[in-house]
Amino acid sequence: MTSRGKAPASGPRLEQVDGLRAVAALSVVGFHFTTRYEQVFAHTRPLEADFALGYLGVNLFFVISGFVIFMTIEAAKSPQDFAFSRFSRLFPTYWTAVLLTWLLTLAWPIPGNVRGWPEMLANLGMVHEGFGFKSVDGAYWSLEVELVYYLWMLALWSLGGLRRPQLVILSWLGLALVAAAANALRPASVPHALMHYGLLRWIPWFGLGMLAYLAYRRRVSAPFSATALALALGAIACQTGLRDVAVGIGACLAVWLASRGVLPVAGWRPLVFVGAISYPLYLLHEQFGWLLMLRLQQGGMAPWMSIAAALVFCIVAAWLLHAAVEIPAMRRLRGWWKQRAGAVASPAPGAFRRAAMASFAVLFTLAVGSKAVARLQAVGRAQPLAAVNDWPQATERECPQVTASERRVLVVLGQSNAASHAEAALAQNEIPVIRHGRCRMVTDPLPGTSGRGASLWTELLPRLESEHPGRAEALLPLAIGDTSIGQWVAPGPIREMLDAELAALAAERDRVDFVLWQQGEADMLRGTEAADYLRDLRSLRQLLDKAGVFAPLVVARSTRCFAPGLGAGSVRRVLARHETTLRRERIVVGPDLDSIGDEGRSDGCHFNESGRRKAAALWLQSLATLPPGGGRSGG
Repeated sequence: MTSRGKAPASGPRLEQVDGLRAVAALSVVGFHFTTRYEQVFAHTRPLEADFALGYLGVNLFFVISGFVIFMTIEAAKSPQDFAFSRFSRLFPTYWTAVLLTWLLTLAWPIPGNVRGWPEMLANLGMVHEGFGFKSVDGAYWSLEVELVYYLWMLALWSLGGLRRPQLVILSWLGLALVAAAANALRPASVPHALMHYGLLRWIPWFGLGMLAYLAYRRRVSAPFSATALALALGAIACQTGLRDVAVGIGACLAVWLASRGVLPVAGWRPLVFVGAISYPLYLLHEQFGWLLMLRLQQGGMAPWMSIAAALVFCIVAAWLLHAAVEIPAMRRLRGWWKQRAGAVASPAPGAFRRAAMASFAVLFTLAVGSKAVARLQAVGRAQPLAAVNDWPQATERECPQVTASERRVLVVLGQSNAASHAEAALAQNEIPVIRHGRCRMVTDPLPGTSGRGASLWTELLPRLESEHPGRAEALLPLAIGDTSIGQWVAPGPIREMLDAELAALAAERDRVDFVLWQQGEADMLRGTEAADYLRDLRSLRQLLDKAGVFAPLVVARSTRCFAPGLGAGSVRRVLARHETTLRRERIVVGPDLDSIGDEGRSDGCHFNESGRRKAAALWLQSLATLPPGGGRSGG
């Protein structure tokens, strides 16, 4: 890299750039503690404001990385020197944070966030997600992007490409713009592996930082700056819209001003301090902060107070990690490396070529490996529908003949506690059940369910008939154990089964009084986000309406199953928070089946005979407060 003009004087660290690191880190923390927490768990009370755009702090981090990378390369004497510099900066602190976070999630589990030791070990490589391993902490995704960027820059430097950085930047940004435009015109037309491992998704942001550095070093011309800006901002516009274009301009300008020392607000001492600990703060804040907020809010603390407490705690924890691991590890490792490298006068012959080949080999392995894993996962998702009970061969008795206007149908949907998974009853009631458009008298286990035991529905229907003598009630059960709400509304075999049964029901023109949604345990155990559960619940309502079933959708509060762990109340909280709004959409929050304790469950989850009877009584009590109706299925 050659220089034109004298660069502005600077110390070993650019303090105002550190201040921008603090802005980026605090933006991400604010997003995770307000907006993201609300999406995942739901605050106990609505927030008056949130930090919905805080996720763009990651983009600012990428701009800063694009700026700093040239400084690191200029300070390196060889490719190995560069690689070791990045290793000592990233990995010791990262490994410590991974281990601490993993131990935290084991000690105080949050459903969906607990990882086994193989996943923890895979996380240590920082490129685990491409190979099908989930992150110990959701914030880790951006570290792989950073690592891929470093590999590309190492390869380009080793091949001599950075002797003319302007050409590299324009070429890379041009490819990114073409890819972004192609995806905008035809979604997913550019393969994911190319977008991700070729950095075409994120290079516009890194490129803005590289442009800011070249401007800082006075190595840019006006035509180059205008072209690079146009390419980067055009790619961003195609990807995420004009709002992010404004953010990109602001981030590039802020980094350039900070590098010149003319952005005094970024030099505020508290910001500089947070900037110095921004890496450990980023690594620790999500899981540690969420855990503390969950405990404090469950203990009655107001959401904003819990957010403030979590922020202070995470800053202190980040400073401890910075002081105990980050600084000592870098000092010792770099001291050892400097001593070792000092014995070598110059890089060995072929060192640059080998570094380039190694970088490309790693990138190729990541791209090919992730694509292979994606194909295997697609095969794994394409599993056939779990076996459900059909008509028992010994049963031939049809339901009593009634007209379509006389028969009232209860549609039952859900998972195991709706699916004949209770302990088998000694005496079973015979009830009318509809399947494939036909009604027959059956006992447990019910057709259309996946269990081999008793159901609460053979207890509920006789009670309903005694409450409403002369009304012919029939049940249409569709319930499969361990199914999430997403499996019922997304394209797939379960959705196809539901569509087929609703179509058959519409053809018979039976009147549906209620749709009973007995589900929630699977989503609790999976850690389904509160916002996703709410969205899918509304999708289920829309699906029923499309099929002509306008009856109230009554949702059981049913999340108690095995060891729920901390944070298991997110489904319950989102139902409570939106109960009034949902009722206007004909989604009614129904019986609290979580009130049935372990004495009513055979294994801490599924009902025993006592629990089955209690569940039926709770459903009966809930339905008694609601007017049936919605008209006939299909019109």
